[in-house]
Amino acid sequence: MATQATTRERNQENHRQLCIHALTGRAPHAKMCANNYECGTCPYDQMLDDIAETRATTLSRPRPALAA
Repeated sequence: MATQATTRERNQENHRQLCIHALTGRAPHAKMCANNYECGTCPYDQMLDDIAETRATTLSRPRPALAA
């Protein structure tokens, strides 16, 4: 059985891995993972979360009433 360190080293050698967000449709289908699937420290993952949060906040704001 491979240890976690061995698996990580093998993944780093084979760095042409699809980003998890490419697999779920949140990123372009050819987006490659540059962070060894460590999404918690990935700037691209954080950017996608920030965009999603901004969109949710923008969409949930009430519109001002039109003056009569």
